[in-house]
Amino acid sequence: MNIVGCIAEFNPFHQGHRIYLEKAKKLSQAHATIVVMSGNFVQRGEPAIIDVERRTQCALSYGADLVLELHPAFALSSAEFFASGAVKTLLATGLVTDLVFGSESGQINDFYQIQDLFSKQTVNIQQARSQFMKMGYSYSSAMAEVLKLQIKMDNPDFQFDPNNILGLEYVKAASQLEPQLRLHTYRRIGAGYHEDTLTGTLESASAIRNHLKTNKALTPSMVPEVSLNQIIDFHQTYGVYASLNRFFRLLQYRISLSTAEQLHAIYGGDEGLENLLLKKILLVDSYEALVSAMTSKRYPASRIRRYLMAILLDYTKSDAAGFHSKGPSYLKPLGFNTKGQSLLKRMKEEATLPVLSNMASALHQSKKPFGLDFDLRATDLYWLALPKETRLGAGIRQKPKRDD
Repeated sequence: MNIVGCIAEFNPFHQGHRIYLEKAKKLSQAHATIVVMSGNFVQRGEPAIIDVERRTQCALSYGADLVLELHPAFALSSAEFFASGAVKTLLATGLVTDLVFGSESGQINDFYQIQDLFSKQTVNIQQARSQFMKMGYSYSSAMAEVLKLQIKMDNPDFQFDPNNILGLEYVKAASQLEPQLRLHTYRRIGAGYHEDTLTGTLESASAIRNHLKTNKALTPSMVPEVSLNQIIDFHQTYGVYASLNRFFRLLQYRISLSTAEQLHAIYGGDEGLENLLLKKILLVDSYEALVSAMTSKRYPASRIRRYLMAILLDYTKSDAAGFHSKGPSYLKPLGFNTKGQSLLKRMKEEATLPVLSNMASALHQSKKPFGLDFDLRATDLYWLALPKETRLGAGIRQKPKRDD
């Protein structure tokens, strides 16, 4: 029985994501689909524009049978640890036979060729990548530069673009963890990953988010019907979309309690970044202005955003070392349909990690799963930044969504 794994953020769920789930099932000839999805915070170091429950409903409506959450420690990481955490989560189900991802390449042999280089020159690649990152390149950009210098592709059209770089990390993680996992990719079409304005065809998530931030309405050509309804419902309920600027007062307060030494201990606080933060925080009046003021060639915006979010979550370098060495410590179902319920029953027998469907019960175990407190803290942070009054403990009360 083929069960395909997909890795996504669905921020928000758009027409390209609908195609992704359709392609995944077709390429793998799968009988069921398990999606690992970022929760309320995403890899860019930002809050998801609408909450995880609504995005889960979108996934279930368009092809997912079971949706699991990617722990926020991995969701808020560089491409390497994002991919590693997601692949480990899929493999821990004990069920996934295939992994499908979209790429600019569309040719899985391209990724195997580069993975072969990874396996033979790991140390050299890591050293060269570190040098580029010290020069101010992001992880993905640094990796792209290293590969351009060190490998001659059989496919002359291969580009080291964002989705290709992320695909390389999926293939690397899968090769290291479970070589028998069948990997597939397809060529993405439509707007590019970094396209932040509407193009009229298969819009990017960035362009859709920017469109929403200007309070403009979406159309069914941009997002599927269920996604459109979920986006509208979120805005009608809270009057806003989740955005970085809504976290600024919380960030100011958190920094006001911290010394430079404490900020240095936060994950991402290297190379004097904490001192730059303490200087710039006095000169700006919004979260996005702070990110802009701190961004430079040495400090890419994605790195700044992830560092600031780590401060809000009190996510230390020591915490990160634990996550990176241990990987996920539990599986958290976000939603399922009838077929997904059958998968959950099988997972209770075959999964290599515990399945936590009742967070309150897990919290009161004599030995709490590693990372649970961080998980719950992230959920509370998301809701505290929205204007509608809420109380702490949103994550404890969260239950998987059943879609019949």
